[in-house]
Amino acid sequence: KRPVRAARSRPAGGSEDLIEPSAPPAWRMESLDDRTKKLLGHIASGIPRTSSWNDDLHVQSFPTPRIRQALVPAASRLASPDDFANPKQLLRIDGTPVITHLINSLCAIGIERVVITLGHAAASVADAVRAEDWGTMRIDFVWCENSWKRGHASNIMAARSMFPDGEPLLLVMSDNLFCPSLLSQIACSDLSQCDAVVAIDNAAETVRWATHDHCKAFCQNGHCNSLTKVKLGAKGQVTQIGTKILGSFDALEIGAYASTPAIFDTLSRLLQDSSYCTLADAMTQIARRGRLQSLIISYHQYYGALTVASVCQIGRASCRERV
Repeated sequence: KRPVRAARSRPAGGSEDLIEPSAPPAWRMESLDDRTKKLLGHIASGIPRTSSWNDDLHVQSFPTPRIRQALVPAASRLASPDDFANPKQLLRIDGTPVITHLINSLCAIGIERVVITLGHAAASVADAVRAEDWGTMRIDFVWCENSWKRGHASNIMAARSMFPDGEPLLLVMSDNLFCPSLLSQIACSDLSQCDAVVAIDNAAETVRWATHDHCKAFCQNGHCNSLTKVKLGAKGQVTQIGTKILGSFDALEIGAYASTPAIFDTLSRLLQDSSYCTLADAMTQIARRGRLQSLIISYHQYYGALTVASVCQIGRASCRERV
């Protein structure tokens, strides 16, 4: 395995963080309960035998990606089920941590380097990643010793020095499950005419679920704490993105982006005015400049953090103990 070295880096904001380099159609979101049952069914029958993302890993070949590096923010301690002993990234689906499923998918599509930010339960997450053999794919850790409690944006900024060459990157949430073919499509995004591309689910049943089943129960005055909504303009351009969208919206963001390093510059400006901001805040700024495009995920599979959390709350034995 790749030898481990340690170095120091000072991200924007003055905090000091330790950087450690080391080596078929989808089912839709009829309701959170329906998606939970389907994922539990896959677990019960064995994900390695039945899921299309496993078929992707072992059968399907992928086009050479335009984007060959990825940032996986895994530092923030967010909402439930992080109240359990482990963070969401370590909850087990078919005996394998969620973050391992994610990195397997990135490896399968040709990503050459993955940078992972660590904060809450950092050592446990790092150990889970180190337990796997990733072949020639390089894994770098950024230990967010001082910044992880300040939110998602600060954790992303802690990794800024790891992307000095101006090359584009994937930005993928660490507590979601993605089919490799979905990530491949994002990794092939053309960023020549924009600063970022956001993967979205605009299926009518998805928007209906978010509007009725979820938001009527949990949202107040258009403010949703767990769903990032998207409004679209002409030719797939994003005009508005965030949790505070009043009225109708066109799609949900699914937790995966392709971006130029402009994301770091945008976050840096936002953090000069406030000690706390979100990735959606940065994407809002990019959208206002007319530089945020959408990618409709079509038939590709994904499970968002809400579904993963619900599975692990309902079926802890399946999530934590299956081998």
